[in-house]
Amino acid sequence: MAHIGATAPQPATTKGHYSGWQKGESGTLDRFRKPLVAGALILGDVVGALVALSISEALTKTIGLLPPSSTHIPILFLILALFSVNLYAASGPSPYERFRLRALATATFAAIDLLINLPVGRPSYLAVAAACNAICLVGIGHYIEALVRALLIYFDMWGARTAVIGCGDDSRRLAQLLMRQQDLGLSLIGFIETSEASDSQKAQLPGPVIGTMADPASIRSHVEVVIFSSAENLAAFTSNAQERMPSWQLLLVEDAQDIQSLWLHTRMFRGAIGIEIRRDLCLTHNWLIKRSIDIVLAVALALLAWPIVALLALAIKLVDRGPAFYVQDRIGRNGMILRMF
Repeated sequence: MAHIGATAPQPATTKGHYSGWQKGESGTLDRFRKPLVAGALILGDVVGALVALSISEALTKTIGLLPPSSTHIPILFLILALFSVNLYAASGPSPYERFRLRALATATFAAIDLLINLPVGRPSYLAVAAACNAICLVGIGHYIEALVRALLIYFDMWGARTAVIGCGDDSRRLAQLLMRQQDLGLSLIGFIETSEASDSQKAQLPGPVIGTMADPASIRSHVEVVIFSSAENLAAFTSNAQERMPSWQLLLVEDAQDIQSLWLHTRMFRGAIGIEIRRDLCLTHNWLIKRSIDIVLAVALALLAWPIVALLALAIKLVDRGPAFYVQDRIGRNGMILRMF
């Protein structure tokens, strides 16, 4: 935890415009926060799906691949797919992980839609339409979700009510990280004091001390997530606070900013925790699969984009006699010179 965030103390405020409506207290709005957040995210995905499927249908019509008839899966199934990967929780995961989960759920939805439509459509159309649907759903859905999330942050409704264990430098830097990056889904409400000497620096904290680790029952604020910056504090807390364990989610956060953060898996080695760093893209068969997907998507997107590109090139030619395409040489893998259009 030696390098998390900046070291300068920040004021104990949140960026949400209505940050005073609920900050750790069990009020009416706080009790309904989770269903309100889930409803806002679902509404955003319904609107995004309607827009994305309309755009996808218009593009497939443009290239002349409209089938005589088709039966699309209701958008409800897309919502269920997104719900199944936990995208409608009131907090977390991080935006990068949310995008990965959205792509996975949307790909599943598009694949099922493709299988259902096989008896009533041409395979060539269905393959392009499925790819177009998936791309539009992922792209538009991602940005609409970002907009909804920004609104929820503005009204201080996004993020689980989070307490940080300890009052030392590591805890303070971790708290400042949560305050700067509210899209992580963890809303800081205060600190839980330990018996360590570093906890004497309470005056520099960017938030209030809401209780002590020795007496969890004294914590009156509404806490959903508790974050630890050391395994020792986590072990001590879990051994002394069994009566509070069912209602709190516990996170152990260690500084690993120089290690890739995607596709990490944990393993237990008796009393030790191991972190497995997956590098599946380095495997030959996975590289070949990725390359094949890249080519298939590139061809599909080229077929969809060429009418728009042709119109734009013609428009440029009408106002400028120069070339319609900008070409530049770039250095690619192994020093290879690539011509970028």
